[in-house]
Amino acid sequence: MRYKTNSIRQTVAALREDGIAISENALRRWVKEGQLPALYSGSRAYLWYPNVITFLQQGSVESLH
Repeated sequence: MRYKTNSIRQTVAALREDGIAISENALRRWVKEGQLPALYSGSRAYLWYPNVITFLQQGSVESLH
């Protein structure tokens, strides 16, 4: 089963399954710079997959879901 909220590493794997080649470092940088919203559990960042797709398509994420 594929979840919509994943760790950065899981998000990279899901993107690759969808044919999108983005590095783990790029996602980490966008999260660190605040361009891509994330939720944290301890030091681990979790991304909502639809926000990642929106960010890649539009260059920003309008709202958090």
